[in-house]
Amino acid sequence: MRLARFRTHERPCIGLVADDAVIDIGATIPSLPVDMIQVLAERDIWFDRIAGARDHGPSHDLAQVELLPPIACPRKVLALV
Repeated sequence: MRLARFRTHERPCIGLVADDAVIDIGATIPSLPVDMIQVLAERDIWFDRIAGARDHGPSHDLAQVELLPPIACPRKVLALV
């Protein structure tokens, strides 16, 4: 399962990447958090729901959306010199 954060016209959301498209899982599961850290931390709850919503969410061409960083506000930043 490849998850991605992306923005359509109005809002950031989490989607499931499939081939050259991203499926808007947040449109199918309105209670899905927009925070990827929360989704990953609660994966036991969300991963089954996300997999089940794969065939029901609206699909967007990857070229038509703005991909966002996977983690919006990282808790730690590591700099290597």
